[in-house]
Amino acid sequence: MKTLAAWIVLTAVTSAAAAPAARPRPRPRPKAGFEMLRIALYHNDTVLQPRVASVDDLARYMKAVQEACRASLADVTAPGALDVVVALKPGRRSRLWFITSTPVSPGAARLSALQAQLLAIPAPEVRGGPVAFAIIGALGSVRRPNEAGNDLPPPVPAEWKAAAKNRKNVEAPDGMIALAWPD
Repeated sequence: MKTLAAWIVLTAVTSAAAAPAARPRPRPRPKAGFEMLRIALYHNDTVLQPRVASVDDLARYMKAVQEACRASLADVTAPGALDVVVALKPGRRSRLWFITSTPVSPGAARLSALQAQLLAIPAPEVRGGPVAFAIIGALGSVRRPNEAGNDLPPPVPAEWKAAAKNRKNVEAPDGMIALAWPD
């Protein structure tokens, strides 16, 4: 039986419930646009089980975020890494952070417009605490270390790090989210 985390990612990435390849081979990168390399969940199954109200709703939301990134950044040709970190809180609230490898691609104005689009997507219901995930992506023809092995670790936004700086025993991700996005 698949874990809940694996099922969420599989459902968000594919339209059919086929088993993913263990070690995907690198494929040619498009010369323009955003490509999702993988989805990283910040919580394990023990945490996700009681918090995810509907796996299907969460997967649809992840797909909508992914498609909005793809559509909004379709003409970006400058290569770079772009990760979209999303936190969901009870009450259908969402917040997101971008992590880019370069400040010029896709640029602050473009990310601000994308942020508005992403925040307009209705968030799925979560309960009992936050649920966080990251869409790890690439722009243009960039290659990222370890992408073929699906070994890219979940990124940590600078805002999370700054909020937790000089504090002891801040739990990741819940404690960091609470500090960076207080209720």
